Amino acid sequence: MVQQGGGGRRSRNSRSDNPHGVQGPPSQRSSDRTQAREERRQKANRRLLMVAVGVVSLLVLLVAAVVFWPEEKQTPPSTASIAPIAPVAQTKTGPPLRVTSIDGFSFQFAGVRAVVNGRTVGAEYTITNVGAQEALFEMPVDLYIQRDRVPNGTLCNRRGAPSGSCSPRNKASVVGPVGTSPQLRTEGADLYMSPGSTYLVRVTMVVPMDQGVSAGDVSLSLWSSRFYPDQVGHPLPFPN
Repeated sequence: MVQQGGGGRRSRNSRSDNPHGVQGPPSQRSSDRTQAREERRQKANRRLLMVAVGVVSLLVLLVAAVVFWPEEKQTPPSTASIAPIAPVAQTKTGPPLRVTSIDGFSFQFAGVRAVVNGRTVGAEYTITNVGAQEALFEMPVDLYIQRDRVPNGTLCNRRGAPSGSCSPRNKASVVGPVGTSPQLRTEGADLYMSPGSTYLVRVTMVVPMDQGVSAGDVSLSLWSSRFYPDQVGHPLPFPN
């Protein structure tokens, strides 16, 4: 009886032979942690190696681009003229209007004639560079017509207009250099005129006018703020 009881006690205390239950011995756990750290270190090294390879490849491409890429040639500003326009003969003009733009270019404008062809209405004037240097070419003169000749519903600007007139939408174009004046010179999107040169300009209304328009219904005026800060219109009379 006593021996059986003692055997029972030994059975209950048998866990003392493995105090940590199912866990392995301390030496095994340390080895596992060491292996995990080694694996993390190897992964980090692989990532660093990939980054280094990428950086080196990029540097190689940049060096190759500098060495082998053709040198870009700088294109100087164009000094060519626009497509040649046939010159026109000297023509009679009305009293000239001499003005200076806000950027210091001096011009002389003069009315030439009204151009009426049925319902198509326009007018011509000359522009002369009266300064001592090359000047930026511009066409600032506006075309006007008597308001009762403008179709109903047509937008018609009254700024700078002579009495009883207004300016429907219009477009301007160069007819040609006058006399021995040279062709206009281009530089980028700009046109330039040499000192003393004169050009004939035609302004045409975009919208057809009512029937019965006469030359007496048409006029030219300059009011641009580039020349007149008060934007008051200054007429360019046609010759008598």
